[in-house]
Amino acid sequence: MTDTIELFDAPDIPGLRFRRFRGAFDLSALAEIHAAHTRYDDLDPLLTNQRPPTVAEMAEIYRQRSDFNPDFQMLMAEVDEQVVGYAWIRSWAQADGTWVLYHNCQLLPDWRGVGIGTALVGWAEDVLGFAASHRPEGTPAHFRTDLYSTEPQAIARLEAAGYSLAQTTLELALYTLRGIQSPLLPDGFTLETPTARNARAVFFAMDAAFEEEWGYTAKTDDDFDTLMDSPATDLRLWRTLCYGDEIVGVITSEASPPVGLIQELSVGKTWRRRGFGRTLLLAGLLALREQGLTQARIYTDADDPFGARRLYESVGFQRVKDVLRYTRPL
Repeated sequence: MTDTIELFDAPDIPGLRFRRFRGAFDLSALAEIHAAHTRYDDLDPLLTNQRPPTVAEMAEIYRQRSDFNPDFQMLMAEVDEQVVGYAWIRSWAQADGTWVLYHNCQLLPDWRGVGIGTALVGWAEDVLGFAASHRPEGTPAHFRTDLYSTEPQAIARLEAAGYSLAQTTLELALYTLRGIQSPLLPDGFTLETPTARNARAVFFAMDAAFEEEWGYTAKTDDDFDTLMDSPATDLRLWRTLCYGDEIVGVITSEASPPVGLIQELSVGKTWRRRGFGRTLLLAGLLALREQGLTQARIYTDADDPFGARRLYESVGFQRVKDVLRYTRPL
């Protein structure tokens, strides 16, 4: 029984074929593709979300689970039995009801610009589009993928296929934590490190603060459990700002030595515009320094209405590159 997938728009390249994912057999090839992606596209090898995953990490990322079946949600491209690229897909519903049909495609640099990426995206759209055809009538849906501003070939390929830029996220870097000072707290406010006992309340307080954000999707108990089970989650790098028993805001980070990646910084709706974002930012940076980290990275929406970018730059963060979210209506 063959695992070959015939694509009508495949380029005429001798030895090229598309096939299903073969599990452990393909993991080393996937790791090599990501290593080339990091080098060629000027990604940050110090960051967990940009450095090349190990083979063991690849096994965890692409294992079968309730919301992901690699047998049907991945496609490999190979030339003369060498894996040169692949695509993976998934879909979900945003809080506003919109279906997001997400795809991601990675290619070895030497095989870019010859039509393989276009064929992989075409496969992703076909499969996602078929799944979306069963959604309730009137439900909006769009294709989506995310790219770095350092990937001009992929950007050109998407724009030629009718995709448009929907949102830009800025990647900012702070290259030293030496000058960070402790924040001053008004009377009645405390900074705390969450524990396993109250981490769930902190998680959902943080989620509630993002309800008005672009593309918001409500978090679930499963999301919390997944986060707590992740080896990257370290509550020592989290801080909550409290007023009595009320959670005012939260900052969470992950360690990727020597860098700390700030994952979330949120302030409750009724507490905004009072300087508490700066309080949490300084507390989070000090938490990173206390754990021996020497640098920090953070992401922020380019169109953020709350002045987040000004806040981050005021303590020394600098713009590095952009994460570009491209969409196309179904």
